Amino acid sequence: MKHITAELFEWGRYEPLGRLDRNGWFVVGKVGEPGVVVDPVPLNEGDREHIQELGGVAAVVLTGDLGDQAREAAWWQREAGCAVYAPEAAVKVLGEAVLTDVRGYKAWDQLPGGLIPIAVPNAVPEMMADAAQGEAARMALFHRGSRAWLVGSLLVGAPVGTLSLPAEVLEGGVERTAAAARGLRTLLGVWMERVLVGRGTSICREATAPLQDVVYRHDPEAFVLRPGEATFGPPFEGGTGYGRRSAEYARLLGLKMLDFDLQEVMPGRRSTGVHRHDGEEEAFVILSGEGEVHVLPPGEKAVRRVPVAAGDVVAFPPRYQIAHSFKNTGTEPLRFFAFSAPSGEAVGMIDYPLSGKHLEYTDYGKMRRYFLPERVNVPYFEGEPEG
Repeated sequence: MKHITAELFEWGRYEPLGRLDRNGWFVVGKVGEPGVVVDPVPLNEGDREHIQELGGVAAVVLTGDLGDQAREAAWWQREAGCAVYAPEAAVKVLGEAVLTDVRGYKAWDQLPGGLIPIAVPNAVPEMMADAAQGEAARMALFHRGSRAWLVGSLLVGAPVGTLSLPAEVLEGGVERTAAAARGLRTLLGVWMERVLVGRGTSICREATAPLQDVVYRHDPEAFVLRPGEATFGPPFEGGTGYGRRSAEYARLLGLKMLDFDLQEVMPGRRSTGVHRHDGEEEAFVILSGEGEVHVLPPGEKAVRRVPVAAGDVVAFPPRYQIAHSFKNTGTEPLRFFAFSAPSGEAVGMIDYPLSGKHLEYTDYGKMRRYFLPERVNVPYFEGEPEG
């Protein structure tokens, strides 16, 4: 098996008919616990022993590609005595395929191996969609620790280094192809680094641009983001004082320099700790709700609370170094667009003046949050006031 990340392995079998590799994955379990097989294909020599060395198998998870995966899942069920997890819409058919313990899952469930499923709109052509193989029966799985999407047959990794729509989608006509490409933008709403495909060659780093290329190649209206196409991720919460959720926009539209998302702060909660960026511009357009922006200008020790409401625009030029945070003072979510433009520096810097924390981060994934001089790698909310 190929070692993709510390927790992910991939193995493949070449299929002469399609002239592509067919891939399966193994997700390593926690220390001392067995792992998870995803969309299994026949093992190569030594793969079985390798999986046993890594802790064995606690479960099999299917993205909804029933075909050969069902037969391989049955083999693992006999071999390891484990359950099989599949999209709810596929459970009936899998039960008929001699699988004895099939458990249905739906979008955003927590699956074994730390996998999070999400439905991709318009992913399957109508000509292939029946009660068992329809769009609800196909899922992509996100592995947070590896920042990787496991997409099964939703995408093809060919030519090497690129992503393509499957032939059965392309044969569905221009409108159907455009709809399928547009649905794949759902995957861009999560900060990811890798796209692992069931057919072809997976992209193991910097996968955002190839995925954006698929959208713009096939959707002539890719530059428009319709209401509801950007979806909120899990909430970002801390104690009783902090709570917000966000929906990514910039990556879905293919933007690189201008970064923005839609944010909602929960009633009575704050969005972040009071903080300031070193060299990064930020702007906020208030859309709805009632709230305050908490600011701490340089040289001041007391936080100022400035009311904000729909129609207000708030901006923080890096020249003035004003630390800030939002609080929802109403009964409905405080909703705003949050824009930022990077400083262009190799290392980003954020200060939290109320707690004395500092943060350094890079575009290539290095990050540390610390109290100087005595501590590094401290939790985000430590030392931040609740009110």
